[in-house]
Amino acid sequence: MPAPIAKALASRLAARHCWPMAKGKKTVSPDYLERAAFYYLSRYASSAGNLRRILRNKVRRRSQAGLGPPPEAARWISDVVAKCLRLGLVDDRGYGRVKIRSMLRSGKSLRRIRAYLMSKAIDSELIDQLIAERAGPDGAVEFGAAMTFAKRRRLGPFARPRDESDEAARARREKALGAFSRAGFPFPVAKLILDSKNVAELEALASELVDQSP
Repeated sequence: MPAPIAKALASRLAARHCWPMAKGKKTVSPDYLERAAFYYLSRYASSAGNLRRILRNKVRRRSQAGLGPPPEAARWISDVVAKCLRLGLVDDRGYGRVKIRSMLRSGKSLRRIRAYLMSKAIDSELIDQLIAERAGPDGAVEFGAAMTFAKRRRLGPFARPRDESDEAARARREKALGAFSRAGFPFPVAKLILDSKNVAELEALASELVDQSP
């Protein structure tokens, strides 16, 4: 189910269940967890594993408030997550596709994207499938993301022209390589971008990579 539709459905379900509940201590129950899930999903897209973690945190906070979790809480959480899956409110494959697409557009590396999806408790094999589906084997997609990163950080050919010594230029290049590395981009990708003499040359290289894509 597309994310906007899932959010709209969750919002309608949350309203039907009279969310938000009155302030104060709330007893953990299947109804409370279901309302909490619908309300959360009406505001945010989520993976199944992340929703499960959100609900567990709610149960833990109730316990810290002196309301010990009932022994059935784990089963209730599983039931609520299963219901959200049946309704199409959570869909790990769809969620992953949207996140990969948006993160690549914003200049994130595949390594950073993988770490993010893992943090949302998405299965590693599914992450591999989704990244391969989107990025392909030739590196053109990640190269485009690295260009976006370089443009935003004003690195390589996107940097402002400077009148500087060779030593200063080498230091600036090393600093740029470090920025690419910390962002998760492979060294060859960073080197290609930093070695480009100007933006036109870099864009021509990007077009060549796209043309070579299967």
